[in-house]
Amino acid sequence: MRTVPELKTHLRDRGFNPLAYSFYEDLNETYVLVGEHDRWSVYYSERGRRVQEKVYWDQSEACLDLLHRLENDPTTRMERPPNEP
Repeated sequence: MRTVPELKTHLRDRGFNPLAYSFYEDLNETYVLVGEHDRWSVYYSERGRRVQEKVYWDQSEACLDLLHRLENDPTTRMERPPNEP
């Protein structure tokens, strides 16, 4: 994923819960990717705090970081109905 739109599509297609992440907006209890002052920040938002924040100059590196965080947290996937594979 090189851009935010590409990452959004990837996350949707792979069944990540859209309530688990946010782009450009700091929502509580979510993983966030936000562009600020020519940099990109990735963090977990918890009660108004930026937990485990990392800052990148490159959008693609920030996208990969967010993807890895979501992949490593099993609570970020949407549950599938029992009759779906």
